[in-house]
Amino acid sequence: MNWWNPSKKERKMVNDVGNELVAVMKSELQKRNLDVLMVKLVGSTALDTFVKGDFDFDVFVVAPTERDCNSVRKMFHSIHPNGHEKGGALKAWETKYRSPRHPDVTFDVDEICITPDHDRFATIKHAEIYGKLDSEQRQEIRKMKALLKSHGIYGAERGGFSSIAISESIRHFGSIENFCKYFDEHDAFPSLKDPAQEDRDVFGSIKAQNPAWVRKVKQKLRKACDEGILDHPYGKKDFLRDNKGNKIVSVKCPSADKIENFSRSMHACTSSINAISHGLIADSWCDVFIDKETCLIAFGFDVKDRKLGPPATMERAASAFKAKNPNARLDPADDRWYAPLDVDKDELEKKVMSRIVMKMNG
Repeated sequence: MNWWNPSKKERKMVNDVGNELVAVMKSELQKRNLDVLMVKLVGSTALDTFVKGDFDFDVFVVAPTERDCNSVRKMFHSIHPNGHEKGGALKAWETKYRSPRHPDVTFDVDEICITPDHDRFATIKHAEIYGKLDSEQRQEIRKMKALLKSHGIYGAERGGFSSIAISESIRHFGSIENFCKYFDEHDAFPSLKDPAQEDRDVFGSIKAQNPAWVRKVKQKLRKACDEGILDHPYGKKDFLRDNKGNKIVSVKCPSADKIENFSRSMHACTSSINAISHGLIADSWCDVFIDKETCLIAFGFDVKDRKLGPPATMERAASAFKAKNPNARLDPADDRWYAPLDVDKDELEKKVMSRIVMKMNG
């Protein structure tokens, strides 16, 4: 047994609790004569693609109208008064659940009500589509989650692969091996459409990030394909190891939403570097790790040692450049003028750190 593959006992427990949650929800709705169309367990626990120990439950209730959903949400609050509403338009009610059959384990449960025209109805369609996969395909999905999780590129909150991207990759390519072969032969991510939302690219959470991060994800993916599943999931120590030598800013995360925190942190990093660049920075990179309520933002950059001038053939421009930069030199390799730069990298790093903190707190 390894850190990612659940035992038969754990899988049976998750299956039992999932069925129990749906049964309890249906019973409570019936007691109150609430009009609903469906109660559905969705996500990795419903599909048996969860990684060992990572078994949050998502129970979706589909009601005819938003007014009906408001009544259902009041019921959520009533039967689980110690829960709380999570941020976001979904209005999920997050609660803890103890099963009479498994009293020693506390389960995290999100209770959600939507109407059939809600964007997240696609989540229910996903459960139906991926529920048709065979046991080998489901195990391959679990294995791919572990592979990417151990290399720090699993989850939209890491700017990495979402569960749907992984499930659709296995459905499309058939195996992790075939998926990795694709990236041996292609540089860009494939265009895989979400089978429940055809206008959505399953790799959208990655492609939406800045180009430097997309390159980093591809580098990590190729490393993952070469090395296989590591002996532990990626964590804070791995992040600090990977960013040894880079500057790291630690700030309180502004939101309860991990995906929002990642996006905001990455934007704060890249925009802060761009703001102080002024042609002085040759290359830059950012990395983000969400550690509970703390956002860790790592960055680094290379500074230029010379300023680009005009080619020697542009005599008037060259004269003006030399007048403005007395130390300018002609590089015979490309017959172009350059001026040496003396950049205070430490000062630039301080400015970037200050801007990141301001943007995260603003």
